[in-house]
Amino acid sequence: MNAWDLLGITLFILFTVVYHTAYYVYAQRYPLATVKGKIHLYRRTWIKRIIDKGDYILAVQAFRNLITSSSFMASSSLLVIGIVLNTMIRGDIAATLNIENTEHLQLKLGILLILYAFAFMNFLFNIRFLNQLTILIGSDPDLIDHIEGMEAVEYFTAMLNSATNRYTYGQRGFYFSLAIIAWIFSSIAFVIVTLIIGIFLVGLLDFQRWRPPRALRRLPDAP
Repeated sequence: MNAWDLLGITLFILFTVVYHTAYYVYAQRYPLATVKGKIHLYRRTWIKRIIDKGDYILAVQAFRNLITSSSFMASSSLLVIGIVLNTMIRGDIAATLNIENTEHLQLKLGILLILYAFAFMNFLFNIRFLNQLTILIGSDPDLIDHIEGMEAVEYFTAMLNSATNRYTYGQRGFYFSLAIIAWIFSSIAFVIVTLIIGIFLVGLLDFQRWRPPRALRRLPDAP
């Protein structure tokens, strides 16, 4: 491996493992300072309204829409896993791409396989939690309080947040797979794509304060 490879691997580990571990710990301690933390709080109010109004059909429909999205992503992950496995077994991609070091290529394909397997498992866990919510959302809140030792709102919110966190992990597995794909062709491209993805997550997704579009901000106040 050359210096670019080592730099890319270092950045990759920093953004995938170190950053996301620190981000989720920070989001739990300071929810209002992160997008994920604020959305978790908003979901709690949604769950509370669902339970207070007894509008369980709305909740089930929302969960089913989320399950459909997760099922599509899980199927896509499984499809890519099959393609990568077939490529690793056949071993003819090195000749196609004029790559001499086949061991490094197998390593890159192995990391790519792990990323998509990680995404696949997270989408499956997401579907599992959402399926449980589809049934349990209409259960007796007092029974949940008695057995679980917490209010039904907190119990369902924690389950929904766990589901959405798994979906986020799966999505980000897809994001960073682009960096590994770039690595197959160029070590410099690996570094550049990893930096772009990391900056995109930090600057636009995880800490960006949302504001309405400029056109909406210009609308006059209702009388």
